[in-house]
Amino acid sequence: ILRAPQKHDRMAAVDTVNVRLLRRAFGSPNFHFVDINPLLLDAEGRPRAAYYRADGLHLTPAAYQVLGAYLAPRLHSLLD
Repeated sequence: ILRAPQKHDRMAAVDTVNVRLLRRAFGSPNFHFVDINPLLLDAEGRPRAAYYRADGLHLTPAAYQVLGAYLAPRLHSLLD
């Protein structure tokens, strides 16, 4: 789950769910978890405004470029 600016009051819940998903992935060979949040956060762990639209929830084209470059090789390795 993305740590989007709109979710600022629910970040603890977002982090909790992500940790649970990560733990689940460790116990299941066909369940994979890739944490993309670090790609979209600044050095202080806050969402980078440039990667979110004005609504603070949806991603900009720049964010999708970063995500695509990061995710493509990982997805290909799972399919090989």
